This record gives sequence, structure tokens and C-alpha cells, in this order.
Amino acid sequence: MIALAAAAGFGSGCVGERSFYIAQNQIPERSSGTCVVPATRTSVYRGSGVLDVRAAQLGLSGIRAGYTLYPLLVNDFSPTKNNDKQPERNAIMVQGFEIELDLGPWSGAGVPAELTSFSVPFGKRMEPGAEAGSAVDIIPGSLARLMAPIVAGTPEAATLQTGPVVKATVRAFGDHNGARVTSYDFVYPVTLCSGCLVQELTDCPAAGSETAVLPSLCGDPQDGPVSCCRHPSLGFTCLAGSN
Repeated sequence: MIALAAAAGFGSGCVGERSFYIAQNQIPERSSGTCVVPATRTSVYRGSGVLDVRAAQLGLSGIRAGYTLYPLLVNDFSPTKNNDKQPERNAIMVQGFEIELDLGPWSGAGVPAELTSFSVPFGKRMEPGAEAGSAVDIIPGSLARLMAPIVAGTPEAATLQTGPVVKATVRAFGDHNGARVTSYDFVYPVTLCSGCLVQELTDCPAAGSETAVLPSLCGDPQDGPVSCCRHPSLGFTCLAGSN
């Protein structure tokens, strides 16, 4: 479960070309049994990602096969409600994200267009001067599964240092005072690899041990190593706390 945090005004803001934008990709935090996406630009952030498509081949239990981005949204419009008696006109009702993927060396691999250019719904009202954490799958699990054998057959994809890069262009969109508003392009590179993060073990540890099987809170097999094992009823799954 992922909880999305929101922060109230961080300043008066100004109306300009960057009044609605994605500031950065947040790093989710574990808190009280859930996964929280921070809503502040002072948090540590991630500038690029790594996705191990080996997870898509293994069919890991309890985790997603694609790549999740955690955009920090910013409504930098100035408030209007203090200027007159009318309802606030500079709030933004975020409605979703538009994603376009450049597959780099695999652009001609016969991937369906709907997997490289698509929109994902997301609902959030943002008052003027507000920041909000969000989450969106920018590489769908279906694309990761489709690409898994292709990536596995690419020698340089065995390590995250040399794996080919997929470039994601992400835009948030919504309603601003009755008109459509779209954020500026947020470009995020993701290195694809096969086996660079997912560390396969043989059999899962016994229930009740410190490494008992448990689906990750924040985690997919992305951006850091994860230890996985074979469970008698779940198949391949990942160990709690391993990522």
C-alpha cells in the first residue's frame, strides 16, 4: 500500500511558465506498515532509475513487474481567494499522467504503440502553493514482460553500468479553472537490465524467521538489489526488507 503525502503552501508562488510542474522523483519511505511518498522538495530524490526485467520472467509474487515513478507535483500558482470573494480559481484538479517512452536500441522491436505512449488516471486536488506526492507506473508490467527475453538476450544488459536506457517523458495534466493544464515535460531515464538486481536463492526460509517471505512495501525490483526465493505455494517471491 502506498500513501501519498501532501504539503501546504511553501511560498506565495508566481504565475509564470512553470506554474504547474513535476519537481523531482521522490524516494518512498516505509512508515507504520505502509509506503509513504514524501511531499517536500527538501527530501532526497532519485534522478534516474534501474529496472530488472528478470522479475517479469520469474513472475515474482506480491510485487509489480514494471517501473514506478513517484513524481513530486507542484502547483505554483498564486492564490486568488484573498483578492476577491470568488471561489479559488488557481486550484488544480490533477486528472492523470501522460507517458511517452523512447526504447532506445529496442525502438524497432515491434512493441505495440499503446505500451510506449499512454495515459494513466490520477486524482488529486492541489491548492495554490501546494506540493503533492504521487505514484505512476511509467513502464507497464506488460511492457516489462514483453521486453524481458529481448533484454536477456542483450549481453550489455547483464549489469546496470552498461544496460541500455529507456527514456520516459512524463507530463501531469488536469483542470485549472475550467481549462486543461499540462505540466512541462519531465524526462526520466531508466536503465534496463536482466539479473542485475534480482538475486535468486534456492528455497525460501522457514516462516517465522527474520527473513520470512513478505511482499515489499515500497518495493518492486527497481533501483536496488532484492533477494528472491522459491516458495512451495507462492512460486518465486521476494524477502521482506531485502530492498
